[in-house]
Amino acid sequence: MTTELLNRIIIAVENIGLQLYSITCDLGAENRVLLKSLDMSPEKTWFRKPMDTNREIHVLADIPHMLKLIQNHLIDNDVLRNNGTLINRETLETLLLNNGKELKVHPTFTYKILELTGPERIRVKFAAQISSKRLATLAKKTFPENHTIENFS
Repeated sequence: MTTELLNRIIIAVENIGLQLYSITCDLGAENRVLLKSLDMSPEKTWFRKPMDTNREIHVLADIPHMLKLIQNHLIDNDVLRNNGTLINRETLETLLLNNGKELKVHPTFTYKILELTGPERIRVKFAAQISSKRLATLAKKTFPENHTIENFS
């Protein structure tokens, strides 16, 4: 995708009577190049429409991609919340220990998630298990005094 092609698509969509307010893409290398060419950054997540510079088009990252980024970040790095709560691999290991033996709060949340490598790290199936209601329930049970962890899941 190039800026020129994207602009032609936007103009074509608007010429048939639709109004475009946002686009969605993954954050792969090619799309990051496109977003940079549109002068976008984490602080500026929109660009001006080619035929009406008074209007903006917002760019949204696709949800599966965001889930995978969250998973990989939690496994590889620390996440420090605004209130000082640290969420990281050790947090996930504590949740796994408290998941139960026979009757698990989150049956599909296993140690395999912490050991993902290569192509397994890009599977949405595993990433969704880290950002799920079941994990939030497990966090509430494991860390009853800290709702930040529960709300993060």
